[in-house]
Amino acid sequence: MGDARPIGRWSMTALVINCIIGSAIFGVPSEAIRLVGSLSPLAMVVAALLMGIIILPVAEVASQFSQPGGMYLYARTAFGRFVGLQVGWFWMLAIVGGGAAGANLF
Repeated sequence: MGDARPIGRWSMTALVINCIIGSAIFGVPSEAIRLVGSLSPLAMVVAALLMGIIILPVAEVASQFSQPGGMYLYARTAFGRFVGLQVGWFWMLAIVGGGAAGANLF
């Protein structure tokens, strides 16, 4: 079995935007209005800018690797196997927790 086709930069960007919009469109607006009132659109813009600060360095690091592995691979390469294992488990926990949060929202 050969390697799967890699996801390009624009495809990955579209997937991230889809995940952010898809998970946030149902729950975040009402919670933002409850917390900050009429400034909630500004809060959403600020949150998007803060996410950009996180996503841009991750995209830069991802461009330096050709093998699959994601965050686990990046952490393992930079900090060793133990940190890579922790990042891998927390990444899995985040995925399961995100799915649970979405199910709870519905």
